[in-house]
Amino acid sequence: MKKTTQKLSKKPAAKQHILVAVTGNTPQIVTETLYVLAVAWNPPVPIAQQRLDRPAPNRLLIDLPRGQAKFGSQTIALRGVKMALLAYYADAKISHCVEPDRPVCGDCQACFTNPTANEARFQSFYRQLYTGSREQLEEGHEGKLDSAILMSNHTKINKALLPVSIKIDSQRQWGGTTYGLNLDKNLIEVIR
Repeated sequence: MKKTTQKLSKKPAAKQHILVAVTGNTPQIVTETLYVLAVAWNPPVPIAQQRLDRPAPNRLLIDLPRGQAKFGSQTIALRGVKMALLAYYADAKISHCVEPDRPVCGDCQACFTNPTANEARFQSFYRQLYTGSREQLEEGHEGKLDSAILMSNHTKINKALLPVSIKIDSQRQWGGTTYGLNLDKNLIEVIR
């Protein structure tokens, strides 16, 4: 390989495929062909300081007036009680966070709850999604939660969420089981 000395300019290089190995603070060209490398190596930038451009993570959007849920651009096919349960768990993550000082949820499950124990809050979501009359809602047993069918609803919701890698998790503890979404609170939005 022929060594040449060239003054490096500060203007950006044309997009070319040049393989450069960095040993200490010295760049070394390791390809046979060298076109124009316009990089200012004074001071060198450590690899750890370079910013990687990554796409923004997908967000879970629950639009109650439209009765829709989306994760990124993918629509989640849920309606009725199942959509209301998803909205209930999403709202628990963002509006009823027990540890709001945590920047991310991580493995925290403190906001997990049981919707059968807080029927009124669940019903507020279900009423927004219910398409029948108010009398039908009050007379019938539609939208009523009981623990016998809650697990069945969770299974159906998790099946709909499977393609987007979200699910309703359970946390067993003395005195009952609580449930919640396994998604970070920063990636959830509920439109009322």
